[in-house]
Amino acid sequence: MEEKLFKWLKTVGDKFLDKLLVNKWLLILIMSALALFMEITAFNSVLYSIIGVIVAFMALIALTNIEYGINYKYNSAVETIIKKPRYNWINAFIIGFFGLGCNIILTWLITGNAFQFSHEANKLSQGAIISTIAIAPIMEELIFRQTLYHDLLKPKMNKWIAYSIAVLLFTLFHIPKSPILFIQYLISSASLYLVYEQSNDDVRASILFHMLNNIIAIL
Repeated sequence: MEEKLFKWLKTVGDKFLDKLLVNKWLLILIMSALALFMEITAFNSVLYSIIGVIVAFMALIALTNIEYGINYKYNSAVETIIKKPRYNWINAFIIGFFGLGCNIILTWLITGNAFQFSHEANKLSQGAIISTIAIAPIMEELIFRQTLYHDLLKPKMNKWIAYSIAVLLFTLFHIPKSPILFIQYLISSASLYLVYEQSNDDVRASILFHMLNNIIAIL
């Protein structure tokens, strides 16, 4: 009985995942709702934040296609994530950090305030810190860089139009509360898309850079 129930649940789960992978807009909607839920609950509990990180990694695995290596095919999505060659990551990160530098300089020119660390981490709970540096980067990169930009927009329109739309949507997703925050999120968003683009559309690179960006933001 238990074996039949397990097989039925697996079948239903596989069919649901297949539908999500076909209907990318539905995938974005569900992933966005899941990301918001995980980030909100993680703020109040270390346990929930750890569960959120596990779920985020499971989403990364589920949405990673098994790719071919040199003369052979990787056996699983996990092996693909670990062993897939890292193309142009150094240049991608240089461009990303250049974007962060531009963000700092532009903020200084507009506000007159020189860069200084925010010490925001001192005000956040442990769960919130884990959410900021782990859950948010993984989920947001899967939603905005891999699914929205790479899978939906880029194949259907001019690359730079797709890039502009995706950058704006990512910025608005964070609901900036002032013009300067809007500009900061806009530049950060553009930098993340450039990292993704320069690394040959490798979401692993943009996830790692997103994590570094968020760590710097709360130091």
